[in-house]
Amino acid sequence: MQGDPVSAELDKAQKAMCSGHDALPFMTKMCPPSEMKFAPLPEAMLALLVRSGDYKPIAPGEPPSWFDISSADDSVTLILYRALSDEQFYVLAPIASDIS
Repeated sequence: MQGDPVSAELDKAQKAMCSGHDALPFMTKMCPPSEMKFAPLPEAMLALLVRSGDYKPIAPGEPPSWFDISSADDSVTLILYRALSDEQFYVLAPIASDIS
């Protein structure tokens, strides 16, 4: 959707985030930036992140934020973005066909 301001904003944030990186994190794996895009962050996942002691509010339009969650056994990393266009939260994730 070329005229969609949210899509244009997400494309710009993705290009800025992916520039200069050979791989980016999603959960417990690393992915090529060319195989990732911003997708809506599910409400349930946002609720979990907000309850985390590591959560810091993200203002709409700020650069993407890296968010790490660790436990004694494992850790996950997410790259979050809050769009200025619609103030919704997005997560940089593998393109659907690439998720395994």
